[in-house]
Amino acid sequence: MTLPPLTPRGFWIRVLVFGAGLLVYLWAALIMIREHSRVGVVLVLLLILFNLAGLVGTARRRPVRRPRMHDQEP
Repeated sequence: MTLPPLTPRGFWIRVLVFGAGLLVYLWAALIMIREHSRVGVVLVLLLILFNLAGLVGTARRRPVRRPRMHDQEP
């Protein structure tokens, strides 16, 4: 089963969501580092890697730009 192509709006929404998630995970990593929790740091770093993988996967599926109909000459 293939995934349907992303729309330009859907692409940017995914990028925004992955970016916000990445910021939350980085914040959690800083808290875990401050608390000296090695297990917590490892778990949060794994979450960051999964988040980055989703961001890369989304970037690879970026929609192709097509010229708009009103920009073309008849």
